[in-house]
Amino acid sequence: MLVDERILPAIRREVAKILVNERGYSQKRAAELLGVTQAMVSKYLSKHPKHLGKEMQREIDGLALRLVEVIESPGQATRTLCSFCLSLRESSGLCPMHKRQTGNDDCNACMNLRMEDNPRNSVLHMMEGAIGMLIKENIVGLVPEVRTNIAMCTESPSGPFDVASIPGRLIVVRGKVMSPTAPEFNASRHTTNLLLRINGLQQSIKSIMNISHSEEILAACKALGLKERLLFRNDGNLVIGDLDPMTDLLIDKGAFGIEPCIYLVGRDALDVARKAVEISRALAR
Repeated sequence: MLVDERILPAIRREVAKILVNERGYSQKRAAELLGVTQAMVSKYLSKHPKHLGKEMQREIDGLALRLVEVIESPGQATRTLCSFCLSLRESSGLCPMHKRQTGNDDCNACMNLRMEDNPRNSVLHMMEGAIGMLIKENIVGLVPEVRTNIAMCTESPSGPFDVASIPGRLIVVRGKVMSPTAPEFNASRHTTNLLLRINGLQQSIKSIMNISHSEEILAACKALGLKERLLFRNDGNLVIGDLDPMTDLLIDKGAFGIEPCIYLVGRDALDVARKAVEISRALAR
């Protein structure tokens, strides 16, 4: 509904303006090319459009220019429009507008459009598998006071909407680890931003999970042969520096008011969850 009612009319409006005002097409010919009535073209040219936001408007303006170049070739124009629409949905570009319009904060529909080749869908499925693994193992001994979260990013993340994590984190209820919600993109600001920083330094690291910091857990990690990296803080800010692609965990000793923490890292959420399970089992021996 959002695409039909807001996005497509906005695209037609911008294309009509370019065709008539810049390319010299008549309103009748522009209407034929757009598949609308001449009266609708006249309306597009005379009425001020609804505000879609600067970023969305830039996207639509760019698409309109591309469509004008190929609009008299129906097949190419259709492919261009459909490709734009699909990319817009999968990039989460419509999510803020959809949430404002419907108040629905729990929608992931656009991220699951193409089951096989949608990288976001792959991330969500890996996250679900990793969460299931952690719950089945009941890694209660690894959950810190601030609770545990696990996050995973797409292949080349450009921002928070490319990182999935658990809203509300993993929690412990009556001695059992539980996930209050399904993983979502742009769900946890701290975990998301930290993973983006780490991935920017080492692209092979696409997942992160925080666990408790204790001498017993550190000893278990060492016994398992996991490769650690000690982090430092400068005026309370975490300093990461260069990262070895073989790094398994990052150790943050904390600071005043900041709980010490261990961050498990890996190539994907399943890789990180397996490390957590191994540590949990080592502690139980």
